[in-house]
Amino acid sequence: MAPTPSRRLSAWLLAFVGGALVSALLAGGAGSTTGTSGLIAFTRSDGIYVMRADGSATRVLRRGGEPRALAWSPDGRKLAFVASRGSNGQAIWVMNADGSDPVRLVEGGYSPTWSPDGGRIAFSGELPDRKGPGIWVVNADGRDLRRLVRINAGDVDWSLVGGRIAFDTLRGYVPRLQVMNVNGGRVRELLVGGLAPDWSPSGRRIVFWHWGNAAGSEEIHAVDVSDRQQVRLTRNEVADVDPAWSPDGRRVVFVRSDRDPHSTNAELYVMNADGRGVRRLTHHHGADGSPAWRPVTAE
Repeated sequence: MAPTPSRRLSAWLLAFVGGALVSALLAGGAGSTTGTSGLIAFTRSDGIYVMRADGSATRVLRRGGEPRALAWSPDGRKLAFVASRGSNGQAIWVMNADGSDPVRLVEGGYSPTWSPDGGRIAFSGELPDRKGPGIWVVNADGRDLRRLVRINAGDVDWSLVGGRIAFDTLRGYVPRLQVMNVNGGRVRELLVGGLAPDWSPSGRRIVFWHWGNAAGSEEIHAVDVSDRQQVRLTRNEVADVDPAWSPDGRRVVFVRSDRDPHSTNAELYVMNADGRGVRRLTHHHGADGSPAWRPVTAE
């Protein structure tokens, strides 16, 4: 999936609302950047890759399946992801950090995210054997599946502290960023136009991709969850999407792509948490996407 703004938003919508709504919407995902802490997993059209945090030593973990929505377990020993199953749709998988022993966990799910103890995985989607969409939770071994809340949700992220889940959804054809308790209660809206939320390690801030109709609106923002104050981190003539925090909360990795809907080029970049020190990590002719920073405790 090439993460240009229109294609990224189309895929997000198709995951849970269908092609008709996609067409309607589109007519109208401090510190130095020179450090090497942690590893970053990401996707290309042919599989899942991992590299050092400085962009070096890239290697493949898994081939095929049109993977997306990567998520490391808190201990960094497992990687959850979404992959297609041909005509059978998509599924959530979990594999070891070295790419071995992939296990299909849930049919039809999207955007997996781990609980802080690594024992459960929350995700969004409309499952083949369940009526209606929702945000779901399942044990990491695939048992005890249950729905937390009945809602059309896209990307989902579970905070490492504070017992909250952030997610994006649609209301009035406009993406909205919301937060709820891990039991599905106290759903509240943080802001309008937010996609692909990612909690900071401290649980105080959420970095996200801001989408809007205005030119230049596909940029990375951060919001303080307590007072809802937003800060715009990138300002470019290209599209910046799909951000993810470093384990120490000092940097953010993200996808930068052309706004041209016919382009399939997208690269990974990293910046300081204040938006400064932007640096390119990948140099590839295709689309790099879905970056996920591996916890340093795993190394």
